[in-house]
Amino acid sequence: MGNKKYGKSHHNPNHRKSKNKPSFIWTQLAIILCTILGVLIVLSFIGVQPLATYKNNIANKLSSFLSSNSVGNPSPITFPIPSSVATATRFQASNSCYPPLQTCLYVNVQPNNVAIANKTYVVDLYEKGHLRESTTILWNQPEINILQEKQVVFHIDNDEYNAYAFKDISNIFSISVHE
Repeated sequence: MGNKKYGKSHHNPNHRKSKNKPSFIWTQLAIILCTILGVLIVLSFIGVQPLATYKNNIANKLSSFLSSNSVGNPSPITFPIPSSVATATRFQASNSCYPPLQTCLYVNVQPNNVAIANKTYVVDLYEKGHLRESTTILWNQPEINILQEKQVVFHIDNDEYNAYAFKDISNIFSISVHE
């Protein structure tokens, strides 16, 4: 029996099929997920709701956690209840409050879509995770429709004003808005 040139299979038994397809799929999936995550992060920083609200809540919790774990601070870690009704968009120390010659902390509060019109909500001010003061806020339906910010006022003393004036103090203060 001779060597059959055309009857013999040219299949190489040592050649195996490529197993790179599953890793290629996982690589593509990871790239797609990272791209989607990156787009969501960018949208949250440019203020698209509700992504911006989620970002602000996470940033407030993280800053409270980091500031309460600083060296020399023996106080226990506490976090305010996350607000589902409204969020703080700005904290500003001022010396032009009513009555004149008073110092105060203005907090801009923006309702979320779950806020109910003409309902009075409690706004709790937390300083480094500890409840400091409370006040109330109310929005009407048109204000909720356009997510209108309102200012609430909390009292601070002159030393606090001198320390906080013209500074970003969102890492010190946070709010919780609830019924």
